[in-house]
Amino acid sequence: TGATGLGGGIYNGPGARLFTNGGAFYSNRATGGDGGAIFNDASGGPTGRAGSIWIEGGTTLEHNWASRGGAIFNNTASSSGLFQQATATILAGSNFQFNHAIGSANNGGRGGAVFNLGYLTATGVYFGYNTSSKEGGVLFNAIVHSVASTVLFENSILEYNEAKSANQGRGGAIYVRDGRVSLVSNNTVRWNTAAFLGRGIARAAQPGDRGVGSSHESLRHGDHAAP
Repeated sequence: TGATGLGGGIYNGPGARLFTNGGAFYSNRATGGDGGAIFNDASGGPTGRAGSIWIEGGTTLEHNWASRGGAIFNNTASSSGLFQQATATILAGSNFQFNHAIGSANNGGRGGAVFNLGYLTATGVYFGYNTSSKEGGVLFNAIVHSVASTVLFENSILEYNEAKSANQGRGGAIYVRDGRVSLVSNNTVRWNTAAFLGRGIARAAQPGDRGVGSSHESLRHGDHAAP
């Protein structure tokens, strides 16, 4: 399928709940937009609500394309000082392969598989052969509206992913612009490439980009980070 804007396959609106058990999101595109397969949205303010998605049972997200978040864009919204964070739970047997974040304008080309502004957990998930034209071959994590975003990986594999740009290709697997990304236990981060900086994990520091950091990323309990 193809769409211009948000969610090439599914737009999951504020307050909506999406559950998948098996099946595939294949070759969806959000042309010039966000979330090639799924856009998970939120709305702020006194009546604000957040979307949630639950992916399990061997669901495959493959060959999806977007400007940001080749497979999934997970959003946060704020209004009148009140915010809501979309949540995504991805469980064992799910596969993210050959997804792409493309584009050079503005914030495009970030998060080959996932662009996260909300709260996301991935347990027992395979991320392979995803690409971004800029940062984050698998994941681009950022803060919006001063609301902390969080990603937790556990028992997952991130391999053969790539951040391609010669001068902006940072974080072959993971790029943390800000927010918190933790690799909790038994993750493997290997054989990823970045044309510019941080083949496995890269983090932006202030001022400018200082590459791999340790303040919010953890590699422990059997994790492997190949250079």
